[in-house]
Amino acid sequence: EIYTITPNGSGKFRVTNTKNTDEQRPDYSPDGKKIAYSGCPNKSDCEIYIVPAHGGKPVQVTNNDTLDHEPSFSPDGKKIAYAGCPYRSDCEIFTISATGGKPFNVTNNDTRDSLPSYSPRGKRIAYSSWDVNDTEIYTISATGGKPVQVTNIKTADLEPSFSPNGKKIAYAGTGRKTDYEIYTISTTGGKRVQVTNNKTEDGDPSYSPDGKKIAYIRGGDQKTDSEIYTN
Repeated sequence: EIYTITPNGSGKFRVTNTKNTDEQRPDYSPDGKKIAYSGCPNKSDCEIYIVPAHGGKPVQVTNNDTLDHEPSFSPDGKKIAYAGCPYRSDCEIFTISATGGKPFNVTNNDTRDSLPSYSPRGKRIAYSSWDVNDTEIYTISATGGKPVQVTNIKTADLEPSFSPNGKKIAYAGTGRKTDYEIYTISTTGGKRVQVTNNKTEDGDPSYSPDGKKIAYIRGGDQKTDSEIYTN
C-alpha cells in the first residue's frame, strides 16, 4: 500500500487501502494534493492511478494490457511520464495526460527504458536505459527525439532524479563487484560524485525542494529490511 510520513519520521498515514492490488512507486503531484502510483492487480498487468494525498478513491489513468509503472508528474501537474512494457523485455518511456487519454511514446529503441523523471521545467525526461551489457542514465526531450547519454562508466546506473535547479541528477549506481550507492552527476555528464558509502543497498534518490538534501532507500537486500534515509 501507499503511505505518507513527515521527514522527521512521525505522522505515518495510509493513503491506499486495496486488498488485491500491489501498489508501487508513488510520486507526489507538484501541488502536493495527489499521488500517482502503479497498481498491479496481477503479474501481467500494471496501470497508473492517481489518489488524493489524504486518501480516497483512486482514479485509473492508463488502461491497457501492458505493465505500466514508475509514474512521474510533470512540473505543471498536467502530465505523467511512466515506463510502459508491452512485451515485458522492451520497455519504453511514455507520457499521458493526468486525466487519462492516449499515451505518447517518448523513446523508441531496442533497450529497456524505465524509471523516468521530469526536469524542473518539464522540457526533458531523465531515465535509465538497459541492454544486456550495461545500464546508463539518459535524458530526452519530453516531446521525443535523440537521447543524450549522461553516464558512461559501464556499471548499473539507474533511478535518476533531477535537482531542483536542473543542473544535476542524483541516481543509484554500482561498480561491478560493489553494492549500490547514491551518486550525483551533471546533466551534461562528466565525473560523478559519490554521496553515500556503506555496505548496504542505497537507491531511489529524491532531492529535497531546496536541493540541499537527498532522501533515499537504504537496505532491502536479502539480509535487511528497507528504511528511508536522508544524507
